[in-house]
Amino acid sequence: MSYRHFLDEIKKDLPSPAYLLSASDPFLHTEAESLIKDLVPVPERDFNFQVFDLISSDAVAFDQVLDVLNTMPFFSGRKFVVVENFQKLLKKDLKKLGQYLEKPSQSSVLILLNAGAAKKEIKDVLKNLKSMTLDISEREVHSWLKVKAGAKGIGLTDTAADYLLGTIGPDLGLLSSELDKYTLVGKPTVAREDIIEITEGKRTYNAFALVDAIRARDTDLAFKIYRVLRDTE
Repeated sequence: MSYRHFLDEIKKDLPSPAYLLSASDPFLHTEAESLIKDLVPVPERDFNFQVFDLISSDAVAFDQVLDVLNTMPFFSGRKFVVVENFQKLLKKDLKKLGQYLEKPSQSSVLILLNAGAAKKEIKDVLKNLKSMTLDISEREVHSWLKVKAGAKGIGLTDTAADYLLGTIGPDLGLLSSELDKYTLVGKPTVAREDIIEITEGKRTYNAFALVDAIRARDTDLAFKIYRVLRDTE
């Protein structure tokens, strides 16, 4: 199953009790984790959203992860437990996880983030979970970019997406950062010309141009220059 299927699951508030998300690009794990966190109301996040990293210097015993899963959540919502670097799970803990998945908690959702493709023997043991591969091929980046822009509240024309891919390449992290800038353009749909104006604006506008626009009482130009300087300086 693909990244698009994962987004469909997010829209349904992750209805399954356990997920295995595999990706070779770390950005996609970071992205997935952020989307999962957004499912939990802000006042509940300290209690109902927990992350464990299996290669962290302060990594806990896997038994503690299972204890958290089996503990009733605070408030009325479900608890989301994310395990990073699942590929480092010890064999003895894999067996414990398999036993947990035979009768998982109905008030918790377990999300396992695996760097790279999950090994076949792991999938054989962990049958009672939903497995998805998040990696996006280069030919899919164009459509991903437009969906990502929509999630940030802006539209992106085809020519704008093509321009971004041509100048930045298929690096998902860099593309996402660029989209953050375009949310400040103040337009519902960002075109190729808007992107060029922002990227070229660093050479076109400076603090003196901003002062001149303010003195001329040209409000539209003043805010336009301000946005460019804020995003590029």
